Amino acid sequence: MTSKRQIIALSLCVIFALTIGNAIMALLPVYAALAGMDSSSTGNYMAFAFFALSAGSILAGWLSRRFQLHKPFLVAIGLINIPLYWLMQSITDFGMLMLAISFVWFLGGISFAMTNILAALSANETERGKVFGIIALAMGIGTLCGGAIAGPIADRWGFSALLLVSAVLQILYVGVALLLEDKKSHTVHAGNQAESSSEAPLGSTFYLLLGANAVASIAMFVSNLGRPLGMNALQFDATAISSVVAVGSAITLPIPAFIGWLSDRIGRRGLIAACYLMGALGLTMLMVSTDLWHFWLSSVLIAFISASNGLTSALVADIIPRRSLGLGLSLINTGGFLAGIVGFAGTGYVIQGVGLPTTFMLGAALPLIAIILLIPIRHVLKPAPI
Repeated sequence: MTSKRQIIALSLCVIFALTIGNAIMALLPVYAALAGMDSSSTGNYMAFAFFALSAGSILAGWLSRRFQLHKPFLVAIGLINIPLYWLMQSITDFGMLMLAISFVWFLGGISFAMTNILAALSANETERGKVFGIIALAMGIGTLCGGAIAGPIADRWGFSALLLVSAVLQILYVGVALLLEDKKSHTVHAGNQAESSSEAPLGSTFYLLLGANAVASIAMFVSNLGRPLGMNALQFDATAISSVVAVGSAITLPIPAFIGWLSDRIGRRGLIAACYLMGALGLTMLMVSTDLWHFWLSSVLIAFISASNGLTSALVADIIPRRSLGLGLSLINTGGFLAGIVGFAGTGYVIQGVGLPTTFMLGAALPLIAIILLIPIRHVLKPAPI
């Protein structure tokens, strides 16, 4: 049985991290527009931040394999981020602010991947879907909280106030990280260190899953950039824009935990494909959205792509050897972050070239491509006892 204390502590780490990240990301495109940036420049800045996330995620896999430690890194990153967020309040140039945000997101890439790796190492084989479903639920809560607080704080006290709140949340993050129990991916025996620490092949099934997850994630980032820019053009205020993220997360909040539990019994691939299909419908709806409730409903549908992340991580843990979990999960996280680079940078240029409706139409095709990539994956987890 997986430790309840461990699951709670991991979930709280995810909630605090995602609250910070989504509060900032929800309004960065609007803040960039107010600073005079066009859509392509905004996309490039956001893409650079996600490049930093990707680099951090890749490094996390190496750190996990090299040191067999996770908790010390999580605590140290939280301690470093507290003064960084505090100091960012004084930055007035948008380019410099994005460089600073990119650095803390580099650290965030390490911490998020480390959290996922530790969750995989902590989960019992028959409970992986449930454990990662709870982690995905925590991601939804973090997204909900970030979207709920971002607009009201920015409208009343300004964007710099979000950075102050982020510094406070980092203090809470450190407190929770101290409660974690560290796990090793393998036991190194005397005289057999090289063999024990070697990586096992990940296999073609893993790379198909990696590709599907990355392609579907690009669609989500098309929405993350295009939707706030479209709403800003329709004269919605910051509270309304960030409320879309909050509503989407609130309504889909129970979904990750439920489908994670269900996947332990009926398999994961079909559920992942269903989540991708919902995301495609959400992107399609953005093509004709004009009222606030249109954007809310679209956000609910697109949130299913994010809800599938727990299933994807659980499936990775099913199909690769335990000693390769650090590498596999860091690559999955990195694929999602690289999708942010492609999604943000590409979307900015596509919007300038063909306009928002066509951009959303192209984005809607991506989850369908991801479903096609899932078809060759034949691994099915044996149902756990009910």
